[in-house]
Amino acid sequence: MAQIGTIGDVVFEVSDETVRTFDEYVQTTAGRWHIHEPIHASPRPEFLGPAQGEIEFTVRLTDELGVDPREEKEKIEAIVREGSHAPFMLALKPVSDGDWYIESCETTYIWVDNKGKVSCSEMVITVKEYF
Repeated sequence: MAQIGTIGDVVFEVSDETVRTFDEYVQTTAGRWHIHEPIHASPRPEFLGPAQGEIEFTVRLTDELGVDPREEKEKIEAIVREGSHAPFMLALKPVSDGDWYIESCETTYIWVDNKGKVSCSEMVITVKEYF
């Protein structure tokens, strides 16, 4: 098994039986700024500190690759509703010094058979830094 990354109980991996990976990984780092608007003068920015980091990525879940899309959806939705947080690891290294939480997940069913069984779905997962 090759472990790509983890966030809490969610493990992204590739093995002989299972493929659970992600694409379109976008990480945002920003600062918090306040813009003072003095009369008859140019605006004056003031740095307040770092903003909360955000990562968004897409996970494709398919039963052909050993993953039950509906079970995975329910597992990740439960983590969102619990509000749990954990380190986000990529290639066995933390993405940052702090923990991350799954803020949201958006699921699109790609393949559904004539009995309502979901064979393939895509999830867009948004995680944010937890300070």
